[in-house]
This record gives sequence, structure tokens and C-alpha cells, in this order.
Amino acid sequence: MTYYARVKLFYSGSPHTGIDILSKTTTDYTVKAVQDGTLYRGSIPCGGGLLRYVKVEHEKDSSIATYYLHINY
Repeated sequence: MTYYARVKLFYSGSPHTGIDILSKTTTDYTVKAVQDGTLYRGSIPCGGGLLRYVKVEHEKDSSIATYYLHINY
């Protein structure tokens, strides 16, 4: 259980299998990809709302993609 699920009762207090990352030392919330690639964005239904995400298809190995969830754009 993440802090947000257990203490803040996000996700209706249910377990959350993601990793919540928040910086307390900066106000720059720019998301940086782990490797260069082509950026795509999308959304899917989630918990009665909409979960926004971005996907980076990496140039060095076209079979690898990285997803970043709960992105505000």
C-alpha cells in the first residue's frame, strides 16, 4: 500500500500497485524520459474519472516503451 492509498485514502483505501513519486525539494514538476524517443499521450477510464498518461517509444530499441501515468497536460 502506498502512502496515498493507506493514509490519504486515495483509491477508496484500496491497494495501489503503482509507485507515487513527489519531489518536496522543487516546484519543477517536469517529467523527463529515461531515454530519447517518440512521445504519445492518451487517457483511459479509471475509478470513475480519467487517467491521463504519456508513452515514450524509445529510439534505441523500438520494442521498449515507458509509460508515465497521472500526467497533467
